[in-house]
Amino acid sequence: MRGRPKTAEIDGRLMLPNHCFPRRRVRPLSSLAWRLRRGYSNTKRLRYEVSVLAVVHGAIRLGIEQELCQRLAQAGLGEDAVTAVRFRAWDVVYDVIVPTYRTWTHPRLHGIALSVGLRVPAHRHLTLIAPPAEIQAEPRLGNAHRIFHDKLVPIRGDAGSAIRCIEEHGGQASLVACETALGSPFAKERIFGLVFGGYLEIDLTAEIAEQSIVRIGRDTESFDWAGLGWRMLANDEQDPSNSIEATAVPLYPR
Repeated sequence: MRGRPKTAEIDGRLMLPNHCFPRRRVRPLSSLAWRLRRGYSNTKRLRYEVSVLAVVHGAIRLGIEQELCQRLAQAGLGEDAVTAVRFRAWDVVYDVIVPTYRTWTHPRLHGIALSVGLRVPAHRHLTLIAPPAEIQAEPRLGNAHRIFHDKLVPIRGDAGSAIRCIEEHGGQASLVACETALGSPFAKERIFGLVFGGYLEIDLTAEIAEQSIVRIGRDTESFDWAGLGWRMLANDEQDPSNSIEATAVPLYPR
């Protein structure tokens, strides 16, 4: 009897036993398609990062602001160039325009994003624009990620113990001192939960360590958007004292 055939023919091509199957030919993406793909990825990442920063600083994320995104798209800025997220803090609703680096550094695209934001009716919501460099500034973003992911729900008495410790230290105490005051497992993670809930605040501009300064959360009725580097867009109906012109922040990137 003859053995197994040592060759085979597939679609008219002679295949040896150790011959791999031919690779499926995929049509290469054009430069425009690659740019769009990168843009979608960048906007998705920036939308997540701006949400982490906002909620760690006390805001509540309400989701993607579809109407503002639609206005931006009608002006020529699609999902690969810019996104918009809505937050609420202290009963005030904020619509935050989040451009990609390419949109932010391109004068024409940057101008379109600003003009759309300035046309939002003032009686509805406050509109801000978040520069991508401010969103991704380190170590602030890394610290916000750490608090957001490591936080645990505080137990009864945690807030009072931490606040007493801070008051005994003159209004600010180290992170390790607050952990000692709680004196129970996962004290650091529960302090992060108090920071997330607004009871405490911690300096995010320096990498979180044992000696990081912890303070009592500020009792304020406005969201500290200026501390994040977000820039208020004010039209004629809004208070000009809150506008980016009044705070001497440049409209266009350097």
